[in-house]
Amino acid sequence: MLILTVSDVAYKRVLIMLMRVLDAGKIQKNLENDEDFKTPLQQKLDEFGQQLSKVHHTDERLIVFILD
Repeated sequence: MLILTVSDVAYKRVLIMLMRVLDAGKIQKNLENDEDFKTPLQQKLDEFGQQLSKVHHTDERLIVFILD
């Protein structure tokens, strides 16, 4: 038979809450350290942006060539 006092129950609740807060802090720290991580969508958007800038530069060269 297990008898718990009110202070034992309160202490255990505080420990559980503290563990949750510490875990949330670890998650936050990991998220801050993973700034360089890119999702597949972000990677595809970066590639698209690079291709678009190449096309833009080619168009500018064509226009300059035609106007000269």
